[in-house]
Amino acid sequence: MKSLPIVSMALLGMSATAFGDFIVTLNPNSAGYPPSFDPAQCQLNGTAPCVVFSGTLSDTDTDDSLLYLESAAIDFTVPGDASYFTFDNTFYNDAPGVLSGDPNWATGGNPIANAYTGPLFGLDIAPSTPVGTYVETLVISAAGGTNDPLQNGFTVDEPFTVVVTPEPTSGLTLIAGLLVIAAARRARHSRPC
Repeated sequence: MKSLPIVSMALLGMSATAFGDFIVTLNPNSAGYPPSFDPAQCQLNGTAPCVVFSGTLSDTDTDDSLLYLESAAIDFTVPGDASYFTFDNTFYNDAPGVLSGDPNWATGGNPIANAYTGPLFGLDIAPSTPVGTYVETLVISAAGGTNDPLQNGFTVDEPFTVVVTPEPTSGLTLIAGLLVIAAARRARHSRPC
């Protein structure tokens, strides 16, 4: 039985991209690996390991415009990476569909807030994924807001990195083997002839 690689998530600092008053920020300290996230939320097929990326979506204008969050997807830097990672439905389950340009709406009793913080998307990682660093891009499509009054639509791209590392038992086995070899050599050289 082939063992799954251990997956760690890394971002080079907190990053943010924007389109006008719509800001997307990924938070590297909020990524999860099961069991910290419910596998039903994170995994499409129920068997692959996964990572969850969290962050904040903000509509920072101050008018009464509405910003409609339409979709999220991954733009793979290397086309073959798509065979290793599967985008899950975290964005559609957790992120709100609409943000308000008025920061007082939520405090005034309106259910539409001007920001969302929490899980943004998850990636299932195939067991065959080679060890390495993968730099990909989250693409969020939206429409509306102050900078898109005709709702023609726009996208915001946010880069992220996934680091796939070898399973710890493989590394421990290698270290243990090297220690045994070193001890055998030491024993052989320390015996009198």
